Amino acid sequence: MGLGGALGDRPAYWHAAWADIRAHPLGGSGPGSFAAVWLERRTSASATLNAHNLYLETLAELGPLGLVALLAALAAPLAVLRRRLPTTIAAAAGAYVAFLLHAGLDWDWQMPAVSVAGLICGWCVLAARRQERATSPRFSRSVDVAFACSALLALGAGAASIGNHAAASAARSERIGDTATAIRLARIAIAWQPWSSEPHRLLGLAYLDGGANRAARREFERAVALDPTDVAAWLGLVRTGDPAERARALRALARRDPLL
Repeated sequence: MGLGGALGDRPAYWHAAWADIRAHPLGGSGPGSFAAVWLERRTSASATLNAHNLYLETLAELGPLGLVALLAALAAPLAVLRRRLPTTIAAAAGAYVAFLLHAGLDWDWQMPAVSVAGLICGWCVLAARRQERATSPRFSRSVDVAFACSALLALGAGAASIGNHAAASAARSERIGDTATAIRLARIAIAWQPWSSEPHRLLGLAYLDGGANRAARREFERAVALDPTDVAAWLGLVRTGDPAERARALRALARRDPLL
């Protein structure tokens, strides 16, 4: 199998991300926007939520400043490495580097079991070097700064993971018809990810399954207000909106996905 076959659809995802970067070179197209960008720019019927490259997707969605902030936080454990390392710390550093490299080829960041494990390896490196405070005050301060950056990143990842887990569980409950559980979990996801349209969309679907069309419509409206590129939320408005809103939703869908 050649390199192209091994990469699957990734080159197409990366091409769409680069096109989005050129279209929004400074501020990016917004957090979580790649799924909609792919629908607008795709050349096949395949669907994806991620560009399968953490760094490229961050640049596309958050712009150069977002990418710099991400790299600064992720590089913190590497910045304090020295030539001679204890065996266990060298192993943790190697695993952390592998995590960083693989994040450029897949959507590891969306999988808490992978991302948290990788960040823990980075923490181990920082914690070990933090014990060398007496060697150099300047080195000690750099370790403290790096440790704080890594801790903030891990806390952010943990909060996002809680929201992601609640949203995924809500979607699973909605699929099997457990409306009450889906509503409860979607509300938890909203509390942890107030910036995201997905929990509102999931809550709308759960309300719709329960026959609460007006409440469902309200959540779909909130979802598209947060993310006008959320195709699934527009589809929800097609199902629940009045004639004028349905027409608006259909126009938005036609703009977002030319293959529809």
